[in-house]
Amino acid sequence: AAQGPLDQVITQLDLSAELGTNRGVVLRCKVVEKNEKWGLVKVSFKNGTLMVPAQNDEIGDEVRVRVLASDASIALSDQRDSSILNRLPATVSEISKESTSMALVKLQVGDSVLLARLSNRSVDELKLRAGSAVWAQIKSVAVVR
Repeated sequence: AAQGPLDQVITQLDLSAELGTNRGVVLRCKVVEKNEKWGLVKVSFKNGTLMVPAQNDEIGDEVRVRVLASDASIALSDQRDSSILNRLPATVSEISKESTSMALVKLQVGDSVLLARLSNRSVDELKLRAGSAVWAQIKSVAVVR
């Protein structure tokens, strides 16, 4: 059985069977900016910022943000001409084949970890390897209380 701090245990790629398809991470963040026009708040964590749906949060509030592996994708460059608001520079640290069609990719964003579930075809076509410099694209996030 896996042991250690929760944020480290849930990002171990060899636990796919135990944790199922809802793999993801929880980032501890602080609200740093409110955008009432769009109903969003900017939250910062140790290694970046994310835009998340506003939920009566005030600047300075601490929130936890959940990012599912299925809501993350990878690009080789910063795709600014995209509807995806949350893009972070990252480094591939590990790739685990989950099945003949899918892989789970562990990404380092500074000291923080993200997971992305990709097709094996995408992993191959992007030539992803441990150490690859990429952009993590996060389509959606959930603020958890």
